[in-house]
Amino acid sequence: MSAELVALRRLHIAEAAHFPGHVGESWRREGTKQVQQVLEQHLGRLRDRGLLDAPDITIASHHLAALLLCTVGNGALFDFRPVPAQEIDRYVHDGVHAFLTIYGPA
Repeated sequence: MSAELVALRRLHIAEAAHFPGHVGESWRREGTKQVQQVLEQHLGRLRDRGLLDAPDITIASHHLAALLLCTVGNGALFDFRPVPAQEIDRYVHDGVHAFLTIYGPA
């Protein structure tokens, strides 16, 4: 949630409409899609070890990403304020707890 990343996300959102199919797709391909794939790989290994009960690892990875990033990310994008480290820590802790409540081993 660095100021530079937030500024880049705002610029991307503003310019995406001017370059349909290019800016948005490159952001997904080079950024979020790669992160999602790595997250799926890690969660898949945890599932294979019996540490997660996640039949659809892709959906589970999207759920985890949303729990960890959505509120803090939207706060940084739309509130125009730095997100305090304690707030990030709380959302990460609570997001992981919620994820494990849903996807923890049966």
